[in-house]
Amino acid sequence: GLMRTLRIKQRFLDMIVAGQKTLEVRVAYESIKRIKVGEKICFVSQSSIVVQIISVRRYKNFIEMLNAENADRILPGSNQDNLLFLLRQIYSTDRENLGVVILDIQCVN
Repeated sequence: GLMRTLRIKQRFLDMIVAGQKTLEVRVAYESIKRIKVGEKICFVSQSSIVVQIISVRRYKNFIEMLNAENADRILPGSNQDNLLFLLRQIYSTDRENLGVVILDIQCVN
């Protein structure tokens, strides 16, 4: 089958390539909820990288997710407060209310 492609900002893609960012946060759109462990996904920006999904975790909202996950694996060098601020700049409350999905990823060579 075709590989799923997800858009990502280049600075986050660079962190994934460097092995610093190993968790990707997405809101629970139907397409995101269908992602399965073991699936390979192509993250695309100015460049691209293929990752494999190691695990998928779901949360009701960003607060619940941040209480369970390591912020530094989502945004290296950040803490919960910075990350919450950033996520809320990217996603509206309506989107957050869909639920939050954490993709635990590993680069594929």
